[in-house]
Amino acid sequence: MKLYNGCLNTFVIDYNHNYSEDEISKYAITYCNKHDCDGLILLDKDNHIKDTIFKMIFYNRDGSNGYMCGNGIRCLMRFAYKEGLIKDNITYKIDTKTGIYECRVSSICPFIVEANLGKPSFDPFVLSLDTKNEVINQEFIIDEYKLNLTCIFLTTHHAVSIIKDKEELDFIKKNQIGEKLKIHPFFKKGINCNFVYVIDKDNIFLQTCERGVGWTYACGTGASASFTVLNMLGLVNNRVCAHFLKGSVDVMKNEKGEIILIGPANSGKE
Repeated sequence: MKLYNGCLNTFVIDYNHNYSEDEISKYAITYCNKHDCDGLILLDKDNHIKDTIFKMIFYNRDGSNGYMCGNGIRCLMRFAYKEGLIKDNITYKIDTKTGIYECRVSSICPFIVEANLGKPSFDPFVLSLDTKNEVINQEFIIDEYKLNLTCIFLTTHHAVSIIKDKEELDFIKKNQIGEKLKIHPFFKKGINCNFVYVIDKDNIFLQTCERGVGWTYACGTGASASFTVLNMLGLVNNRVCAHFLKGSVDVMKNEKGEIILIGPANSGKE
């Protein structure tokens, strides 16, 4: 098993040796705690030739199925490149729990991966929400604290809250708003909670409290979901730099309305 990170969002990565789901869940808990990582990613070694399709299995550090991960999928590409399974500037298809996503290594030094995350959905059924209506810029209250939430499925389940600044983010973290929100019964499968503020129309800052992990240094799908919501509301341009505590990624919308995540993938934890 080897360690990789995307903006210090860290993962243990290895091949899948026909492990059962229970085995993978146990390995995720064991190895993520041992190495202080956010998730376990396995590459299906027997499914990497036909049509350039690879299978990605992703579990959170608490042993739950993580569905998909934007930083993780870039790190998987670096793992596959180092193993000699892929080449740069060729588009590969990554088969995940929530669909097949196209990825391409666009640069070797630094190692940059472009991932097409497809089109977002606001469907409450897809998001497993306790409502029949879309949740877009809707008021939500946690411990008398009012949030404006937009729920969006972009490879996985996300709630995006637009906040004012770092001071508000500090308040949210101090009062465990993210921890309480991600397990609220309104979200039947839990939710990844993104708190984002606009620096300017080309730059945003966010932090994500992930289900199954907690607060992370970075979240690629969270940045993509946050960009999508901000762009939809006219608050940012069609491409932004999303800043994290450590590092940044670019997120853009193409002419088909698909969301493209562009960012680094590094060996090790730092």
